[in-house]
Amino acid sequence: MKKRTLALLCAVTMVIGVAVGGSLAWLVSKPDSVTNTFTTSDVDITLTEPAGENAEVKYHFQMVPGKPITKDPKVTVIADSLDSYIFVEITKSDNYDQFLDSYAVATGWTAVPGTTNVYYREYTSSDEAVDYQILANNQVTVKSSVTKTMMENLTEETYPTLTFTAYAIQKDYLTDENGASIAGNISAIWDLAKAETTPSTP
Repeated sequence: MKKRTLALLCAVTMVIGVAVGGSLAWLVSKPDSVTNTFTTSDVDITLTEPAGENAEVKYHFQMVPGKPITKDPKVTVIADSLDSYIFVEITKSDNYDQFLDSYAVATGWTAVPGTTNVYYREYTSSDEAVDYQILANNQVTVKSSVTKTMMENLTEETYPTLTFTAYAIQKDYLTDENGASIAGNISAIWDLAKAETTPSTP
């Protein structure tokens, strides 16, 4: 009798437990997921200059003693490039100074310490392309002391030349080979830029 009563009591308790468990409703909340997408970024420049006086031979200019020659190479930073340092290296042939006066760089360029022909400027990201002229007044001038004989002795291989090469490198998070920051060290940044980038030469 006692066993029956106990068994009946257990059965009733199980039924009540099932009934209560089946009616429970938990308070829950699940907000929308947040997905982090890591996209690419870039530093992108071009270096261009209009054709020279001879349309078939780009960048060829006839020398006339005392004549200013229009030269307007420019670096264009493509829209949405990262904040960056822009460098331009200007290389003269060995005989350049015999035939042409010294050039002057345009306002905004600063000489890289320890160099005589490399200049830099800082670029701040923009949603439009930004142009930077390289030469002041967009010209060089033939020396008035140049003679016909001097020019007659020149060949295609010995014409005086002025070559422009441009580089760009991101501005932030630059480090040396040991991982130390080189922020603000323009000479070190220039060394990194010329080692790590493919230069643009017109």
